[in-house]
Amino acid sequence: MAILYAIPVERFMELKTAQSINFWFLLIVAIWRVALLFNFLKSLAGLSYSKTIIVSCLLLSSIMSILTALNLEHAVFNIMAGNAEKTSNDSAYAVLITLTFLSLIALPLSLIFYLNLCYKTFSTKRNTVRKVADGDVR
Repeated sequence: MAILYAIPVERFMELKTAQSINFWFLLIVAIWRVALLFNFLKSLAGLSYSKTIIVSCLLLSSIMSILTALNLEHAVFNIMAGNAEKTSNDSAYAVLITLTFLSLIALPLSLIFYLNLCYKTFSTKRNTVRKVADGDVR
């Protein structure tokens, strides 16, 4: 999927159309990468569906929050979408600002849910170890 980045659409079309196509390529690759993250967490990490959503939300909102804290979200979006100069296409930037706002809200919530999952897992394993140590294995 990342091969879409290598297609030089700027050479075949006018700049405004090429930037729009690069934006769609970026969206397709981003969706593909999130799907790969979900697949990894479900199959290889062995997480349940709800845990996969929580961990994915934590990771993605952390990335967006860090980019926002460093004030890089607009620059990263422009570089990845192939927008080297300012255009009148700031509607895409509005979408990015909305995603940034949502990720800033989602980060503390997903962190709370993640810490709760860690605590439950730790408590379950600790109780299992205690039962084994007490000889109460069934």
